[in-house]
Amino acid sequence: MLYVYIEKLLIGSNFNQDNYDQIMDLNQTFVSHLSCSLTGEKYDASEIHNLSKVGKPLLVNYHLDQIKQRITKQEISQINLNGLWKYSFLLPVKKENRVSLNEVLTPLVTLDNVKKKIDYSGDIIVKDESYLPTASFKARGLCLAVSMAKQLGIKHMAIPTNGNAGAALAAYCARANIKCTVFCPEDTPEINVREINALGADTYLVNGFINECGKIVFEGKEETGWFDVSTLKEPYRIEGKKTMGLELAEQFNWELPDVIFYPTGGGTGLIGMWKAFNELEELGWISKKPRMVAVQSDGCAPIFKAWKENKEFADLWENPKTVASGIRVPIAVGDFLIIRAINESNGFSITVSDEEILNDRDFISKQDGLLMCPEGAATFSAFKKAIKQGLVSNNEKVVLFNCASGLKYPLSDVKSYIDKNVKVDNDIIEHLAKNITSNVRELEGAYRRLCAHVELVNRPLTIDTVKQILHDIFKANNKNVTIEEIQKRVSEYFNIRHSDMLSTRRSRVVARPRQIAMYLSKICKSTTQRRIFADIKT
Repeated sequence: MLYVYIEKLLIGSNFNQDNYDQIMDLNQTFVSHLSCSLTGEKYDASEIHNLSKVGKPLLVNYHLDQIKQRITKQEISQINLNGLWKYSFLLPVKKENRVSLNEVLTPLVTLDNVKKKIDYSGDIIVKDESYLPTASFKARGLCLAVSMAKQLGIKHMAIPTNGNAGAALAAYCARANIKCTVFCPEDTPEINVREINALGADTYLVNGFINECGKIVFEGKEETGWFDVSTLKEPYRIEGKKTMGLELAEQFNWELPDVIFYPTGGGTGLIGMWKAFNELEELGWISKKPRMVAVQSDGCAPIFKAWKENKEFADLWENPKTVASGIRVPIAVGDFLIIRAINESNGFSITVSDEEILNDRDFISKQDGLLMCPEGAATFSAFKKAIKQGLVSNNEKVVLFNCASGLKYPLSDVKSYIDKNVKVDNDIIEHLAKNITSNVRELEGAYRRLCAHVELVNRPLTIDTVKQILHDIFKANNKNVTIEEIQKRVSEYFNIRHSDMLSTRRSRVVARPRQIAMYLSKICKSTTQRRIFADIKT
């Protein structure tokens, strides 16, 4: 009777906020059933489930035809809600069971300066998930999982985590008065472990990887009675993560970007977004879906390997290592769903190194002021590599996902030090900066030597004394580059012999490197002369 009443209320009427609020107040959802992601077998959505009978993730199915009758994409903007609950008509939670920490619409940040630096013609846009509660995108999935736990009467939840998922579960469980137990690999960043513990979860470190933590959660279910909320081992975290795709579609006015780069460990977000795009397509709200790119680390790439080998399922990745702990997942329950999304979207998988990740994190923060987490920075590294490989065109609209705040991860120490009691003339500091250009540590060491000298002799410094004290450092930094060295380096770069550089051959293969070497030699000579003249003046 309730359902019939709602139908009469809305069919044939124009959308308004009061009608939408009435739907929510009546606690209606549009869920039809759960289904096995592999076999399609149906399950009752009103019962508690983990995996299907064949050990695969369960997916939530909706009466999309009924949703289509009740609301249009043009009316979404009129809904007076912000954040993921705005899309509650495509979520399984009744209003009275929502557990919320004031989730927000996460912003789109353009990398304008980065774009200029790498000479890219299209749009580079970051979906910055660090604005969510507990400063990571894990809030989406765990918000839905805990809300559904409340709806289904679950009293105790447990999870294996590399950090951010555990923090999100702990926070939402505290909000819902649900007991929470979290297991972390022993090398989980300390700040994450402390955060989880501070949020009230029973927190344990395990001498193993996240899959081994997951084994503890699974094996402890019968004895403890906790509900296993591991990635994709229950149906609802994916529903929370799919709101990234719903938000993205609305933010782009229902015209999605060309390519989405997503840091992929368990892959819930990538799978969830692809599910969202399929649902929006069936509703008739979008006409084009983006290519989905699963980004992994060189040190842990089971999805990449399986996709590259044209396999449906991935093998366990032995001894996984990466600074991006969030994508250090040696085996994923939803591996086939990730690969399916990649292939159906005409996307691809790609790997990047830890060195690329850290360098690009620093590059983006210094160019555009956005401190990305390592997993987020990995998407930019992958994007650059994809351009070089011809997988992305220079004019495409690209979205990168920054899944957490960079402040939740270890950052470089600041070792530069100024002793307020030691006075060093600004001209001397400028002289140091101009003449010591190798690295900041050497510059710091030089400064400390000068400070020690001042304390020892108790006399002010002059440029002449600085030159004497730091003679060895200046000599090393001012080493002249020879023409022969330039020729050898250019030859190596263009993969030709040094003898070819000196030959009379005029082919393009030799002529271009020779011209470059001549130009660099000229610049080097000019720079050396200027340095000599500057030293004479001082």
